[in-house]
Amino acid sequence: MIRTDCIDTMSAPVPSLTWAAWLRAGAWLVRREVVRVADMVAAWRARRRGRRLLMTMDERTLQDIGLCRCDALAEFDKPFWRP
Repeated sequence: MIRTDCIDTMSAPVPSLTWAAWLRAGAWLVRREVVRVADMVAAWRARRRGRRLLMTMDERTLQDIGLCRCDALAEFDKPFWRP
């Protein structure tokens, strides 16, 4: 008896993509990476803006949000890429 359901004897059709399909797939991948990088840069800018804002706050405002001046300085000293 010959088995026809094992992987060696199965013949699955191999999809053939056209050049247009390859280009669309490539464009989608590039777009996804561009959006990812843009989101990352936006997060970096927001961190930098927030850390600069901390330095402009007076002692009372910092106390209202539960920080002291040394906490604000420690946060301000972090590089923009560190959360």
